[in-house]
Amino acid sequence: MINPVEIKVNVDGEVDDALSVLENPEAELEKRQIWFCEDRLGVSQGKLTLLDGGVIIRFRSGERADELTLKLRPCDEAQLVGTWSKSFKKDSFEYRIEGDWSGNRRVMAASAVSSRPPGSLLDAVAPDLDAALAFDHNQRMFFADCARPGVQAIV
Repeated sequence: MINPVEIKVNVDGEVDDALSVLENPEAELEKRQIWFCEDRLGVSQGKLTLLDGGVIIRFRSGERADELTLKLRPCDEAQLVGTWSKSFKKDSFEYRIEGDWSGNRRVMAASAVSSRPPGSLLDAVAPDLDAALAFDHNQRMFFADCARPGVQAIV
């Protein structure tokens, strides 16, 4: 079985120029907005508490769908207990265990992704709101079961 591979590339410049370099000018484009969350108290003290604790929270809003991703990176197999020991998909929720490679750094990651209707997460990223309120039941369970104890208290 061949596992899917996703390659993410940040391109600085114009979209048309990037597509011509990638030799795919006919590709269907989708505009998306992306936000990453961090602990406000930590940021006020110059710290990235969630990132340092191996937690990434990403909101994506697009024309086709919105997604809220709660990712543990790096993580190890001992953290991924019970239901969370294998990847699965159910309705609008997908749980993945994957390898994340960046340069020479290779780590295990686990992602709990909930798909939502387009534009539905825009209100959840307002500056005065608690982003964790947008987690669905599966994401809350994943976080409670698998996140490092010190980080669980933050979210």
